[in-house]
Amino acid sequence: MKKYIYIAIVILFSGCDEFLEEDTRGILSPDGFYATEAQANAGVFGLYDILKDNNLYGRNLFTYTAWGTDDMTCSRRNGQANPLLDASISTSNLGQTAGTWNTLNSLVVNANSVFSGVSNAGIEPEIKDRIIAEAIFLRSIGYYHLTHMFGSVVYHTEDLPIEELAELGETSAEEIVADLVNDLAATEDNLPASYPSSEAIRATRWAAKTLRMKLLLWQNNWAEAEAVGKDIINNSGLTLEPNFANIWDNNVDGFTSETIWQMIFSINLDTSPLTDFYVPRLRDEPASQADRQTLENALDANGEGFTGFGLLIPSAPFIASLADDDTRTPMNFTQEYEGIGLKFPYTPKFQNFDQELSPRGNHGDNSIVFRLADVYLMLAEALNEQNKGDEALTYVNVIRARAYEPDRPDLAGLDQAAIKQVIMDERRWELAGEGHRRYDLIRWGTYIETVRNYDYGSLFDPSGIQDHQVLFPLSPNQVELTPGLVQTPGY
Repeated sequence: MKKYIYIAIVILFSGCDEFLEEDTRGILSPDGFYATEAQANAGVFGLYDILKDNNLYGRNLFTYTAWGTDDMTCSRRNGQANPLLDASISTSNLGQTAGTWNTLNSLVVNANSVFSGVSNAGIEPEIKDRIIAEAIFLRSIGYYHLTHMFGSVVYHTEDLPIEELAELGETSAEEIVADLVNDLAATEDNLPASYPSSEAIRATRWAAKTLRMKLLLWQNNWAEAEAVGKDIINNSGLTLEPNFANIWDNNVDGFTSETIWQMIFSINLDTSPLTDFYVPRLRDEPASQADRQTLENALDANGEGFTGFGLLIPSAPFIASLADDDTRTPMNFTQEYEGIGLKFPYTPKFQNFDQELSPRGNHGDNSIVFRLADVYLMLAEALNEQNKGDEALTYVNVIRARAYEPDRPDLAGLDQAAIKQVIMDERRWELAGEGHRRYDLIRWGTYIETVRNYDYGSLFDPSGIQDHQVLFPLSPNQVELTPGLVQTPGY
């Protein structure tokens, strides 16, 4: 099945005019292919393969939501980081956003094919409803990122021939998000509460509800977001890990008690390069070359290595914001290894130095997409926006109780503006680098101001950022070849 899915991708995004003259609806044979549950599941697993592509959760959806925010900077000039950290992204300097745009649209097209094929398949109704709900969730993930990155985009929920897709006009982000919210609300409870470990990458109802909650915050639909957040916290069976470090301690092998959804990779089989972005480059370290042999000896003794790229590093203002009594700080920032000082700061929660289990270019480290702490803080935000400040603080205080050692007093008696600032800060420290910060800043209306006044170090200058750069441009080639596409305003 997988090869037929990728045929559809190539045809859609090849840019060859002759392909636009063909009706490709029969490539996946939706009316006949999904004769069994196994075949329908194979179609869905093809969608997860797209999600794990380097343009999406294999790399870019983390790097492009970290660089160009108030979390991360880059250790050196780099073609992927420069456009974001210099605020220089343009139609002639796209970075890797064109690849992400293509792959997100591939996800949507193929999710529609699975949706159509399963809808017409002769399989049990309960199974059909579940897989349809899964296809809708995965299509919604595609549009969640498309609307946040590009604004208005071509929107379609049917398995259409290529020439019809090419002629579709754009739909506003607001309309798309409203549809996504309705689709998820109508189908999310058809998803199971959990899957066996062999299918652990698959989205549960709690993943779908978390996505809907994020979209509801985008809409300022605070009351419904509150209801969804309480449903997840009270009914999912998920619990916060007692120790923040535990979330990242065994990320290669499985889930933690607060993991809602994650991408699963496998060494020697199905790998991601993301870990290399956080692991240091040995030639950059240590801070003092007099310690070089000591560092190499320590790494060898532990079976570890500095074999990464060392590109994604915490920025100086972010480091300065971290508190010594915050147990998240050692996972968000370190500048030493076994007591040896390092030249650059790093983010330990995303690192894996193990040369047997996670060697350079062959990482099986899983990537968390949604976890329960995020839901607690989103719920606090939804409550605070409804002037339920005291209740909002009860959820913030749960996160703070885990974070601070010794315990800090519970927050109380703050006004709405002060609570909002607390939530914004706690999201920064709790979720640093986890793919949420750019979207949070955009949603709060603070993205441009934050980046314009931010210090990424002497290598980068974002002060020239323009208001339209809250969104990314489309490739001029894509716009030229697709009549329905309109370039992102301002570019």
